[in-house]
Amino acid sequence: MAITAFAAGFLVDLRVVLYAAGFYAVMVAYFFFYSRHHLVAQAPEEEFEAIARAEAELGGG
Repeated sequence: MAITAFAAGFLVDLRVVLYAAGFYAVMVAYFFFYSRHHLVAQAPEEEFEAIARAEAELGGG
């Protein structure tokens, strides 16, 4: 589907493809410079372990 949408962008107007590529580049930059450093956990098991530790510290488990 993505390839079809990309090809259709060329048929409609070249600016559509350029805007889409620009938006994609901005989102990739956002991920690499900000978002990847603020992830909550690497895997669900790690998040469950962190919750269990927090509950144990509060005396709930």
